[in-house]
Amino acid sequence: SLPQQVCSNYLASLPVGATVRIWLRTGCLQMPPEPTQIHRPLLLIGPGTGVAPLRAILQHRAAGNAATGAAGEAVLYFGCRSRRDDFL
Repeated sequence: SLPQQVCSNYLASLPVGATVRIWLRTGCLQMPPEPTQIHRPLLLIGPGTGVAPLRAILQHRAAGNAATGAAGEAVLYFGCRSRRDDFL
């Protein structure tokens, strides 16, 4: 099972209708300007810190590729927080 500090476990432990306080921060992940750079290959590495932002980048590139047919190859490597659970 996941450690208790993981957000999804915390949320799952709350009763239905519970209030959750959140805050948003501006992200720092930026893609190259399009379409001039979308043809370049992209290597994404998520070392156990969460894959959602990296998936969003892949989805963004896929949408650009569908529109222009110009997106380069993209590869995503991801891991787990624990070496014991990584299966590498």
